[in-house]
Amino acid sequence: MIRLRSSKKIPKLALDDIFSEEDDLGLLDVAPLKVKAPAGNLSASQYEEITVFYEKHGRAPEGDADSFDEKKLARRLKAFKSNPEQCEALKDFDPYGLLLNGLPTHFSQSLDTATQVVFEPTPSFGLDKSELVTSLDDIFDDDDGLLEFDAPDIFTMRHVPTEKKSQPDEIAKRQPCADFPRYVSVFEAAQKELKTGSATLERFRHELQIHIGDFFILGGVMGYVHSAGERLEG
Repeated sequence: MIRLRSSKKIPKLALDDIFSEEDDLGLLDVAPLKVKAPAGNLSASQYEEITVFYEKHGRAPEGDADSFDEKKLARRLKAFKSNPEQCEALKDFDPYGLLLNGLPTHFSQSLDTATQVVFEPTPSFGLDKSELVTSLDDIFDDDDGLLEFDAPDIFTMRHVPTEKKSQPDEIAKRQPCADFPRYVSVFEAAQKELKTGSATLERFRHELQIHIGDFFILGGVMGYVHSAGERLEG
């Protein structure tokens, strides 16, 4: 069985009636859209720190605060506000209207947008470049030409005496031994004496003299003194 019930017609409300009612749930409390500072926009990144401070404390940074960081942000905001070009460039990153000259420190979001407010111009303050430096790239990009060299003369050595190195009169040269098979048995005997311990290795010292028949090891290669030429006195 289907039961029919009489329905009462509900009047339609206009938008003005809806928005005029109390918003107990806070559905109309919408925070302003915040534009993220793009990478590489130094001014926007610096100003974003000011908006983050406002979101955290509900007020703009004050110059007479005890915190050094807040004083720095207050000086930065003051410099931005005094620069019309900066205000125009940062208007998309200013959801709370902090760049409006003459605006009280405690900004009210309920400010009637239809009300025209006339502000007196404030004195101009230059923005400290040190407050805009966040990386080494910022320093190298704004070096005022200090790192530009047309001719790197500072790397040219002048008026420095050069040391003259003495060159030897003769330079020894290695030559292949054509009759090496004649000395194979000599080298084998020397190797056998080293293995049995009947011969030992001794580090060469300048005061020792080289005699014919001596063995030596140079660079891992064993050599044999077959003959000696004329002795030169140094």
